[in-house]
Amino acid sequence: MDRKMRVAGARIVLGLVVLCLGGTLAGAQELLLSDDFANNDMDWYVSDSIQVANGRYEFSNDEHADYTWMSGNMADGSVVADSVWLGGDETMGYGLVFRLVDAQNFYFLWITANGQFTVGKVMENHAVPIKQWSSSDAINTRGENHLRVEFSGYLINILINGQEVVVLRDDTFTEGGYGFYVHRGAHVAFDNMRVVADSPFTLHMPRNGSMERFRGMLGKTFSLTLTGDASGKIWGTDVYTDDSNIAAAAVHSGALADGETGTVIITILPGQESYAESERNGVSSQSYRSWHGSYKVERIQ
Repeated sequence: MDRKMRVAGARIVLGLVVLCLGGTLAGAQELLLSDDFANNDMDWYVSDSIQVANGRYEFSNDEHADYTWMSGNMADGSVVADSVWLGGDETMGYGLVFRLVDAQNFYFLWITANGQFTVGKVMENHAVPIKQWSSSDAINTRGENHLRVEFSGYLINILINGQEVVVLRDDTFTEGGYGFYVHRGAHVAFDNMRVVADSPFTLHMPRNGSMERFRGMLGKTFSLTLTGDASGKIWGTDVYTDDSNIAAAAVHSGALADGETGTVIITILPGQESYAESERNGVSSQSYRSWHGSYKVERIQ
């Protein structure tokens, strides 16, 4: 792993972004980094305002933003860390960077001590929000927060303290490094960082019960725990349109019984020229002409 480290006295042009106020992906996992900051064996950047101390990685710069990272080429995976609010300006953001190409191009997750978060990307030193600043009950104000960023293809999943707060789509950056970012005036510490390539992507039951938001991720395989429900609408047999209700498709396919809770495997497939109707396990599927995306659902053996 390339451990090139760098910190910038950040002068990113933030524009409107500053204070404009769930499954498993198939694939072998690789642990790239695990650091509890008991020492600085990983050789993180340190300065007068950035220290590995008290078993944490502490930031306290009142003059400018600081960010540190490890270079890399991780495409899909997760970056996880605990953040601890130490004081300072409650309105200034801090958090994680990922798929960092260089100092002027990367994705970020920032939260504030007063309960706000944003997700975006820095492109040629300009910050562009993907998710505007929003409040979230998942954030422990002026306290400790467990931050988790998962990314696979164009999907970005943000979890704060184990709660999914937003799933986004963006394909600007496809791989890169990872690290921390703290805006001027925020005093923050990080701990228990863990970076895993091809790590589990937490898939929660989509609100509309379909797989449309994963269209285009061909061949990606998820596991999802759900309860079979024969009442939903589905189109197809064995291969279903991606707007078909997952719980009903699970019953129709035989992966689950009606009312049974279990874990199924869902594979994203391309759109089909046609979808056949059939009746199975008390569920009637409808036929349909060509559609943009598909999936199949199978029981975990």
